[in-house]
Amino acid sequence: PMPSTAPAAAEVVGVDLGNAAGTDMKITTPMTTFGTKDKIIAAVTTRAGAAATPSKLAAKWSHVDSNQVVNEEARDVSLTGDQVFDFEITNSNPWPAGKYKVEVMLDGNVVQTREFEVK
Repeated sequence: PMPSTAPAAAEVVGVDLGNAAGTDMKITTPMTTFGTKDKIIAAVTTRAGAAATPSKLAAKWSHVDSNQVVNEEARDVSLTGDQVFDFEITNSNPWPAGKYKVEVMLDGNVVQTREFEVK
């Protein structure tokens, strides 16, 4: 029988937070503390095999102190090689100060969590 070569599974290899991203979608200056009027971006770096892997990539933003979900966004993506996807949240009112977190999910499983603070 032929040896089966299973394609490498897609994975999330990094999450950077910041308030600005370059044309390459990467965060220009990674940060963990934001101002109350900042746009907050999570740049999610994925890695997959050469064959396109259909996946669902999601980001769930929460205010830790009140345990409230701020925003949740899911995207159907086709992962191949190394890619960067930006998820961002903005608020027309100032962000309440405190601790927040973003959970990055791949196909429904939380694979990376980043905590940050608004001051």
